[in-house]
Amino acid sequence: MASYTQSSEGATSILRYTPQAITSEDLICTAYYVLKSTNITIQRRTYMTIQYTVTRPIISINNSNVSETAFIREGRSAEFKCYASSYPPPRYRWFYPGGTSEVATVTIQFNHTANGWKMSCNATNNYYSLNGTAGTKSTTLDTIINLNITFPPLFVSIKNIENNTAMAKNIIRLVKGDSLRLICESVANPSATTVWQVKHVNSYILTAINIQEDTQWTCAAFNTINGVPERTNRTIYFEVLYGPVHLNLTYNIFTGQSKNGIVLNDGNITVIEGSAVLLKCSDSSLPPSKYFWDDGLEGSIRNISNISRTTKARYMCLAKNIMTITFNGNLLEEIIYHCICIYYMVRAICQYYSIIR
Repeated sequence: MASYTQSSEGATSILRYTPQAITSEDLICTAYYVLKSTNITIQRRTYMTIQYTVTRPIISINNSNVSETAFIREGRSAEFKCYASSYPPPRYRWFYPGGTSEVATVTIQFNHTANGWKMSCNATNNYYSLNGTAGTKSTTLDTIINLNITFPPLFVSIKNIENNTAMAKNIIRLVKGDSLRLICESVANPSATTVWQVKHVNSYILTAINIQEDTQWTCAAFNTINGVPERTNRTIYFEVLYGPVHLNLTYNIFTGQSKNGIVLNDGNITVIEGSAVLLKCSDSSLPPSKYFWDDGLEGSIRNISNISRTTKARYMCLAKNIMTITFNGNLLEEIIYHCICIYYMVRAICQYYSIIR
C-alpha cells in the first residue's frame, strides 16, 4: 500500500509493504513533474532482501534423507549432511556420541557403543538490522535422529549356570570327574543366535558330565546384516586336573651286582647288609606333584648308603599337588606311599594310602 502527500516544500510518497513470499524484491521510487511544458522524471532504486526464520533442518546420510532412524554399519564411514533454509543463511552445529561439529557436513565412523544413542543437527540464523549490521534477533530449530549401529556378534561372557560365575579366559581348569553347565552370551545388532557346537549337536546350554579328559567346545553366534550372514566363534579349552593317584616306588640296589625293580603294593625288597639303595618316588598327576619324605627331605629320589643293622628301615614318600581350578578355587590332594624295609635278606613290605584335603 502506498500513500502520497504534498506540501509547499515538496512531495513525499510512503510505501507500506508486507512481503508475502521469501523472494527478494527490487523497489523503484519515481518522481515526475512538468516544468514549463517539460516532463521531468527522477528515479531511485533499492534492493529489498526478505529475512525469514530458519526451517527445520533436513538430515541426509550418504545423500539419502533420514527422518527418524539412521542405520549404520559399525566401523564404516558415513557422510552426514544438514540443510535448512533461512535468510540470513543458517549456521549449523552437530551433536553426536563422542563430539560436536560446527559445519554442515561431517563424516563419522561409529562403533557399537553408539547404538541406541541420538544425533542432532541445530540450525540458527541471526537477523540483520535495517542498517545492515548484525542484530540481536535469531531463530533456531533442530532435528534429532536415532542411531541404529549394526554390528556382528561380540561375546560378552561365558557363565557357569550353577553359581553364575563369569569366565574371563578361554581355559577352564577342572578336576577329573567334574560336571559343568555353561551358557554363552553375546551382544549383536541385529540380535544373534548363540549356540554351543559339540559333536555336531547345537545347544543353547552346554552340559558336560563326568569330564575325564582334556577337550574343547566352541560357542558360535550368528546374525545377518544387510543380507550378509555374520558369524563369531569362541573356543573354550577344558584342562582336566587330577591329583596323584598311584605312587610308584622304584629302587636300585647296589651290591657286587646291581639290582633294580618296582616296589608293588604287596611286593618286597631284599637288601643285603653293606649295600646301597636308591629309592625313587613317582606318579602321574596334573599339575605335577612335589615329593617329600617322612624325615623332612624334599625330592623324588632318596639315597640310602652302606646299609647296616642300625640303618633306618622305614621310609615314607608323600606326593602332593595343588590344583587351581577355575570355578572353585584351590584343591589340595595328597597321596602317601609308606615303605618299611627290614634288612638281612628279609622282605621290605610297602603300602600306600591317599589323603584328599
